[in-house]
Amino acid sequence: MLSLQLLLVFQAFVVLIIFLLTVEFFKLRKACKQLPPGPTPLPWLGNLLHLNFQFHRDLLMEVFLLRCF
Repeated sequence: MLSLQLLLVFQAFVVLIIFLLTVEFFKLRKACKQLPPGPTPLPWLGNLLHLNFQFHRDLLMEVFLLRCF
């Protein structure tokens, strides 16, 4: 009889833990969705393809020309 009660308490505890973890998971998912959308990052490259390298090259050329000449 005691083992049956312990089993029921253990099952209730496991169900409670699973329920709390599920609630926290959905809270975190909802919190992340409140951010504005950004560019989709690519694995290992990040947002490198979204940068305008021509602008940076021109800006560095201007700085180099101003300091050297």
